Amino acid sequence: MPAGALLRIPHGEACAILMPHVFGFNAEAVPGPYAAMAQTLELGSSASDFLRFTESLNRHFGIPEDLSPFGLKREHFPFLIKNCRSGSMKTNPRPMSDGQAETLLAGLLGGQ
Repeated sequence: MPAGALLRIPHGEACAILMPHVFGFNAEAVPGPYAAMAQTLELGSSASDFLRFTESLNRHFGIPEDLSPFGLKREHFPFLIKNCRSGSMKTNPRPMSDGQAETLLAGLLGGQ
């Protein structure tokens, strides 16, 4: 994961930080699987219910909401966008353009 390597974030923590953001991106196009997970976990019946759960789980474990504590800056975006097309991105249920990746990264800047 390029963000983890660039910003020296442990892989699992980087995945946990990105998870609600990527789930939110994907749920716009394919809400069904997220709604099904919410129903299975008895959280409700919508993708939003599952997304809120992932955010609350991160808060419970002290996982940051964004990458600002690790020093993410806009100048990192070109490198991250160029290098984010890993195997997991190839199987993502919703294709992500460079512009969409930039928007997602901007959401990871926090209050900057």
